[in-house]
Amino acid sequence: MFGANVWALDPVNGVYQLATAQDVADFATVVDGGATDLKAVLTADIDMSGYPTCMIGNSKDKPFMGEFDGQGHTIKLAINMADDVLYSGALFRFAKDATFKNLNLTGSVTTAGWHPASLVSLLYGSGNSTITNVTSDCDIATNRHGACMGGLVGSVGDVWDNGGGINVTLNNCAFTGSLTNANVDGNNGGNFIGWKSTQNATVTVNNSYAAPKSITNSPAVFPFVRVLTDQDNGDIHFNRSYYLNDITDYAALQGSEGTPDQFASGEICYLMNGDQSTITWYQTIGTDAYPVLDASHGKVEKNEDGSYSTISDVEFIRTDMAADSKIYNLKGQRVEKAVKGIYIVNGKKLLVK
Repeated sequence: MFGANVWALDPVNGVYQLATAQDVADFATVVDGGATDLKAVLTADIDMSGYPTCMIGNSKDKPFMGEFDGQGHTIKLAINMADDVLYSGALFRFAKDATFKNLNLTGSVTTAGWHPASLVSLLYGSGNSTITNVTSDCDIATNRHGACMGGLVGSVGDVWDNGGGINVTLNNCAFTGSLTNANVDGNNGGNFIGWKSTQNATVTVNNSYAAPKSITNSPAVFPFVRVLTDQDNGDIHFNRSYYLNDITDYAALQGSEGTPDQFASGEICYLMNGDQSTITWYQTIGTDAYPVLDASHGKVEKNEDGSYSTISDVEFIRTDMAADSKIYNLKGQRVEKAVKGIYIVNGKKLLVK
């Protein structure tokens, strides 16, 4: 892969600029060559369909240990690995104490081995790793029994190494893809992490959700992170994190369940944003099935009757204009003057602010 256009990967202020699939392939070769502590950013959406075996950090001896910033762009994966091996496939095969952020993943990952995922197959180390503002709509498939599939990460902590300890924090992440095992005897794993192994690992999931399209032949999947209570010696924490509750019978419950109506209505989006002082998740109600990390979509507001509205769907008026019209609250009750809130004014839903 390390070809004639590698000169294009000369870093700008120490940061590699990735704009094409060949850039990603060349960057993978740079990491494989031993330069593991690097920074890279995407400058465009990238389709990796012509690179079915390309993974960054392909050797456990030379894992990716840097920072990867998608800058809101999307990588479409088309990984196809036939080998029945551990840590069999993802955009990053091996990563250690690394940072990933602002990235959307689509496409597919198909393997014959353990721990397939979309972002990282094995994330390990003895320090801190963070995954922030990362979404995956990937379709992940294997035919390996007990493969421990993960929507984002195949395994946190090495299955063969019980020493050390890693802290992994996921902020504002989502998985809406699918997990499929062609082996009818079944699979295990998690919508975010296929296995938090026996290493002393701590995982924290903040303001995130899991709403997979489907889970097939996988009866032992966890809503977020697969753990074995008789082997695990680390911690796991969930804050304002929700899973769609009508997909499968999960092996155990984690975080908070959310019904299809709660996702579609905007309620989960509103709850993940917490006290609303910082808006991270957006959703145009009636158009977006789930929250997105895209500010061009609507901001969700909670109405006085407990329902939810998308701000981009209402008009804005001044309070001094509102008094000249017939004003009703969302319960249909006439009011003399609109204060801050959402009202029906002359048949239109209006936000008074």
